[in-house]
Amino acid sequence: MTIELPIKLKQRMAKGKFVIVGRAGMDLYPKPANKQTSEAGTFISDLGGSAANIAVSISKLGGRSQIITVVSDDEIGDFVWKKLEEHKVDTSLVTKSQNNNARTSLAIAEIREEPKVVIYRNNAADLLIDKQNIDNLNLENYAGIVITGTALSDEPSRSTINLLIEKSKNAKCPVIFDVDYRANAWTSISLASAELRGVAKIADMCVGNREEFEIMFEQTDLRKVSANFNPNQIVLFKKGADGCDIILDGETESYTVFKVKAKKPYGAGDAFLGTILYSLSNGLSLESAIKRGNASAAIVVSKEGCASAMPNLNQLIEFIETH
Repeated sequence: MTIELPIKLKQRMAKGKFVIVGRAGMDLYPKPANKQTSEAGTFISDLGGSAANIAVSISKLGGRSQIITVVSDDEIGDFVWKKLEEHKVDTSLVTKSQNNNARTSLAIAEIREEPKVVIYRNNAADLLIDKQNIDNLNLENYAGIVITGTALSDEPSRSTINLLIEKSKNAKCPVIFDVDYRANAWTSISLASAELRGVAKIADMCVGNREEFEIMFEQTDLRKVSANFNPNQIVLFKKGADGCDIILDGETESYTVFKVKAKKPYGAGDAFLGTILYSLSNGLSLESAIKRGNASAAIVVSKEGCASAMPNLNQLIEFIETH
């Protein structure tokens, strides 16, 4: 039996616009490709960060997305803001930090087998999201709010996220939780486990991979993981090259991935989730949405860049038809 989206959630998704909360940054890729960073002759830049990537994925497919984040008041922050606007992401809830020491995240990501990634997040501006960023947010107007887990790693962002979840529940606005665990963002695994688990257990949809479910629940067995969620929660268990599983109301289903030659591992999860949300908001079944999400992930890992690699709708459909 095919797992279907609950009726109330399906109806709410039809509102179409998603707001995504978390980090947006600059990515640098060494050139030529297949070289270590130390061997780079030059670098190419792109927009990155999980929240930014998810927002761009939705927007490039033709959907409506908005991002809540804070960027540094400098040229890097300007770059991120401009790229978000170029990708038609609503930036009306983006603010510049008043803290002169805050910095927008910078990632150097290699494009080769067994790539290395270096992320600079000292005094990360996106963790300065506070109550003022959400005061004027009318959640009645949204299909859902997407929380990315790194936003829970420090204050004042953590408290703001928890307040936003409370407001979302009061407005019956679905909460979609992308666990987004990054070890270097947290002061301890125990803190990460407690904060991520707390949100996962109340989200309408929880999306994570093996490592993330192990961090939260100290287990990766699908049946044991599903026991931590209530029957109405949708759980998407990502397994990389092995595909993904859905858990809903005690039922599970498995989906395979599209086989491609990957240039990098980054951005796939963001494309996967963004495409699923766009697809659900346009009335597609959960099965079709996941198939499209897997296709979008495959496209992104086969290209350079992250935000710029997100496919538009025509590219996505053509990929599915030819694979």
